[in-house]
Amino acid sequence: MVTYYVRGGTLVNVVAVRQTPDWIEESWSIPAETGDLVAAFPKVHRDLRTLLERAGECFKWGLFDRDPLPRWTTHRVTLLGDAAHPMLPFLGQGAAMAMEDAYVLARELARTPDDIESALRAYEVERIPRTSRVQIAAREQARFLHVASPRGTRLVEGRDAVLGGDVISNYKIDWLYRYDPTHDQDLTL
Repeated sequence: MVTYYVRGGTLVNVVAVRQTPDWIEESWSIPAETGDLVAAFPKVHRDLRTLLERAGECFKWGLFDRDPLPRWTTHRVTLLGDAAHPMLPFLGQGAAMAMEDAYVLARELARTPDDIESALRAYEVERIPRTSRVQIAAREQARFLHVASPRGTRLVEGRDAVLGGDVISNYKIDWLYRYDPTHDQDLTL
């Protein structure tokens, strides 16, 4: 669960994730009942339970993992952002990847304004390796964060002991944050 204040601190937003094999609807606006939210998380701390019980408006949606696409461009049409590389939210990089895409696409179009297809190919060649790696890393982060079995819980506890308890900051992800689309660089960081 992640909670944070919105509307200048007057409201609290709660994002609660639970894996289920039977979800099929792809939507961001399916209404949910507060009771369903509370029932979905029976073993949370009493403070979180109180927060869930006080939820005024609930929505539910599925998180669907997609494999990286091998190409985004056909002739003079290309994809960008979630359309090109939908990813799970567990690294918080969806919007960042879209902004990087936009910068690289604009740069390549400016470099070869008379050859749109070449510009789109250059954009795709630079962006697919990076966004594919981020998609896979977000998938792996989900595996770290969402453990359902007792054996998995023991593995996570062992991992946390080794890593100091903070998976995200200790996970080897310098390659993610060092990338700068405004500079030529080695994409193998």
